[in-house]
Amino acid sequence: MKQQLFQNFSPASKQDWADQAKKDLKGADFDSLLVSAAPEGFRIQPYYAVEDTASTQWIKAFDNQINPPQEAAGLPARHWTNAVEITGDDEAAINREILWVLNQGADGLILPLSEPWDWDIVLSGLVLPSLSLWIKPLTKDPLPVLEGFFSWLDQAAFTETELQGGVIWDGLHFGLDQPIAIEEQIDQAASIHRLFGAYNNVRTICVDSSVYADAGATAVQELGYGLAALVALRDGLRERGIKAEALFGDLFVMSAVG
Repeated sequence: MKQQLFQNFSPASKQDWADQAKKDLKGADFDSLLVSAAPEGFRIQPYYAVEDTASTQWIKAFDNQINPPQEAAGLPARHWTNAVEITGDDEAAINREILWVLNQGADGLILPLSEPWDWDIVLSGLVLPSLSLWIKPLTKDPLPVLEGFFSWLDQAAFTETELQGGVIWDGLHFGLDQPIAIEEQIDQAASIHRLFGAYNNVRTICVDSSVYADAGATAVQELGYGLAALVALRDGLRERGIKAEALFGDLFVMSAVG
C-alpha cells in the first residue's frame, strides 16, 4: 500500500498563497515588493500556479517531442533531460568525467569539440541508448567533426533509434561578431540535416536565440530575432530541397532563461 503523505493537507489555491504572503508582509504592499515588470512592460508575478496554465493546456501536446518514449519497462516518460556539458582535450579524462557525471544522476551529455575525437575512448563504457547525447561543434565549419562522429556511429552499428540527442550548431548566430556567409551556413545546415537524416531521435536544425539575449536583447527581442533567423533558415533550406515538414520535424530551439 502506498503512503499518502499529503492526505492531511487541504489543497491551497494561488489566492491562498497570495493571502498568506500579504499577511507575512505585515501591511507592506504586495505588488511593489514582489511583483516586477519586464522591460516590455508586462508584470512578472513572484510565482505561478496551476491556475495560470488553464489557457495553455495545448502545450502538453508537445510533451516528449525531443525525448522519445522510454522503451525499458517501468521507466516513466522523460520530460526533462539533465544534460551536463563536458569540456577538455584529453579523451581519456573526458571519458572519466562522463562516467562520473552519469553516476551522479545526469542522463544527458553536451560535448563541445573543435576537432575530431576518438569516440571509442570518449564513449567507452557508456550505454548510448540510455542517454541523450548532444554534439556541440565550436567551429565555423561543423562538418569535419560531425562526419568523424557519424563515421564512428556507422562502424559501431547502432540502430537508427538508439541514438538520442542532437547537434547544437546554429551558423546564423556567427553574424553577431563576424561577417556572415549565409548561403554557406545554410548549405552546412542542409548537410548536417541530411547526414543524420536516418536518425529520427536526433535533432540537427538548431535555432539558437540565446545569443541575442546574451548580447543584451529583451525577451521579446530575442523571440523576434530568433523567429527572423528561423524564417531565413526555412527559406534557404526550402531552396535546397528540404520541405517544411522535414525542417520542423528536425528543429529545436535554444532559448535563454533568466
